[in-house]
Amino acid sequence: MLKLLSMMMLWAFFAAVGQCDEQVETVPSKQGNGVSIPAPIQTLVSGFNQGSAENMGTAVSETCEVRYVDDQGKSSLGSRSRQELVKQMDGYFSHIKEPRSQLSQVTIFGRFVSARESVSWRKGDKRLTQFSLVVFELEEKADRIARVWYYPAQREEDVHEPHKDSPKHPSEE
Repeated sequence: MLKLLSMMMLWAFFAAVGQCDEQVETVPSKQGNGVSIPAPIQTLVSGFNQGSAENMGTAVSETCEVRYVDDQGKSSLGSRSRQELVKQMDGYFSHIKEPRSQLSQVTIFGRFVSARESVSWRKGDKRLTQFSLVVFELEEKADRIARVWYYPAQREEDVHEPHKDSPKHPSEE
């Protein structure tokens, strides 16, 4: 059960990082707010959308760590190497149908990239969706992903945009 949960969390994480139309297996280099999505993240998502753990592995460092942060802020290690990640994703792809992801609200701060993910997949004749926050740390050369923090997924009905009457942060005024 723990292994299946771990694979599901990995899938949700990797689905978090890009957008793919059902017939196109590439990821746009820019998203809606004009922020360029770093190449390793594009590669990772393209590999995910192709169902190719091997292609995903080319986007991460040999020692890439994937961590999951729970609702209490505690972090647990999902994988600690490219080899582990590829093995877990191979297992995951044998259980998933038609995963799709979309990246929005991308923010780049030095070698850190955060995004809001929207992930959907088919279960029977229904398409299910969930959302979450993901943070990537790129290697110094920005050619591979060094670490990832994946935050708890939320169901579509539990995700709310800020209320129109919510106070604005001083930097937004």
